[in-house]
Order: sequence, then structure tokens, then C-alpha cells
Amino acid sequence: MYELASQLAARIFESRPRLRARTLLALAYAAAICRIEGCDATQAAAATVAIVEPGEADRLKPAYRSVADRAAEEAADAALRAPQASYTRVALDADVLSRIGAISLLTGEPARSFSELLSVTADALSYAVASDYILYTAAAKRLASRLKPHTMAYAKWLVEELQELGLRTILRIEAVYEGHIAYLDLLECPCGGKPEKMATLKPLPNCVEYSVSYTCRSCDEEYGFKICIPETTRTR
Repeated sequence: MYELASQLAARIFESRPRLRARTLLALAYAAAICRIEGCDATQAAAATVAIVEPGEADRLKPAYRSVADRAAEEAADAALRAPQASYTRVALDADVLSRIGAISLLTGEPARSFSELLSVTADALSYAVASDYILYTAAAKRLASRLKPHTMAYAKWLVEELQELGLRTILRIEAVYEGHIAYLDLLECPCGGKPEKMATLKPLPNCVEYSVSYTCRSCDEEYGFKICIPETTRTR
């Protein structure tokens, strides 16, 4: 998988880049989609870099920079209008696939706090649930149908392990605004007592943000996370 992603990167970059692990995973999924859909994998790879790790797009070979620029522009407007370029649709789908499934658990940033853990899991779970609605290509939909159960199973195991550490949570899936959010809901503070929970919606230029905060007065601790509702990041 990573060998294929590295080979693609070598073809589109002027010099070998140091891409994040999730970007490499997204490149691998872009290539997998193109094998099925019959699209140009190098164009899809350039578009994927522009969307998943835009800071590296300036290092692309000149032949691929126009592809990256158009993909970035269309992705920025994806909440308002569906992208016209096939490589943008593939790249957006690859971005979603790289957030879900078992491999994605190894490619993200490590959670150094309970709030970070809530944020990471909310992202993976919400995109897994939203994958039924926001993907453009038939190939990505088939791949997501196999990855989604792995993400949901991981959440159930995580609930069990957190309880052993005194953090009682439950997997919750909610219909909010024009989409869905899935996350681990804190039911009991680590030092006892029920947390005070607050959930808010905030419209942003490219999405609607959903935030949840928990106040544990018995512990004098606060936890929480923020996430864009995945369905509000795409228009079909």
C-alpha cells in the first residue's frame, strides 16, 4: 500500500516529499478508486495532495500544479456545489476513506489527552456514518461499505477499554442539522458524578461545526471536541 503511494508521489513531485501517513493512505485509496473507475491515477494523486496536505502542493511538478489548483478550488466550494473534475471527486472520496477503517487508526496523530481522543474518534466515526451519503464514486462507496464496520467495531472496543480506566462512555449517533454525528458520549466523570454536557452548532464558511463540551465539577476538569458535520462539507 505505502509502496504504491510512494511510487505515485515520486511521479508527481519534483523531489521526494515527506508526506504525512494519512496523506499516503489517501493516495493509496485514490489509486484504488482509479483502478476501478478507470481514471488517471497521477492526476487523482495530485488532487489528493492538494486536498489532504495542501502545504506540499507547491512542490508538485509543474505539469500537475494546474490539477492541484483546480482541485483545491473545487474542494473549497464542495459545500456549495459538486466538483466538476473527476479527479477532484476521487480525491475528496480518498480523503474520506483515509479517515475510516482499521488502517486509518495507525496513520492519525496520537491522542495525548481525553479531549484529543474524543476528537479523533468523532472524526472517524462521523465520516464512517456519513460515508453512506457523501461519497461521489461507486468505487469509493464499495470500499467504504467494507471499512465502515471496522470503525464502528473499534469504537465498541474503545468504550470497553475506557470503562476499565474509569471513563464510562457510550457510542452515540445523532441526526444533527442536515447530517449525522457519531461520537463517544461521556456518561460519568472519572472521579464520579455526571458531567454537564453542552452541544452547539456553528455555521462556518465551508461547513457547519458541531461542538460538545463536558464539565466535570467533581474533578475540576473540562473535556470536549469540535467537528465539521461531514454532510455539510459536500453538495451532491
